[in-house]
Amino acid sequence: MLKIPAFGNTRTVIDRGLQSVRVMKEFEEKSVKFIVRSKENRKFEEVESYLTSQGSERWDDWRVLKDSKVKLYTGIPVQNKRGNVHHREEKVETDFRLVVIRNEKTKKEFWFLTNEFELSSKEIADYYRKRWDIEVFFRFLKQELNLSHLVSLNKNGIEVMVYMTMIASML
Repeated sequence: MLKIPAFGNTRTVIDRGLQSVRVMKEFEEKSVKFIVRSKENRKFEEVESYLTSQGSERWDDWRVLKDSKVKLYTGIPVQNKRGNVHHREEKVETDFRLVVIRNEKTKKEFWFLTNEFELSSKEIADYYRKRWDIEVFFRFLKQELNLSHLVSLNKNGIEVMVYMTMIASML
């Protein structure tokens, strides 16, 4: 999970590690703006499509396949008479936005779920790309500059560690 500041707002950008609809619903209730890369073929009910009849949005090699307001399904744990726990499928009444984009060259699809309805689909994809750039930077710090672990977990401590590592590597 990565928080990216954006013009006074902070957006949380999450890879496919978080798939829980209950957590996304909690984020929405706490007014936490998020963008999650979702697994493909997730079960949802489309409420409204944002794509125009003129065709889908395109940029570079990317094309928007779906841009919709949706309601997602989640599994509710239910205990039967024998004490076994099963999950009953239930639709969550919170509205989310589903954006599906595809790279025309590689035919790779990316599914994004968010509670951001004001952003364009390109902006949503760009936020995810920024997240990946930050991941590559931290991999560089760990592998090339031997930043093996963080001594501090607060923002100021992490900044000091990154600056010290970069200065030491330049010397």
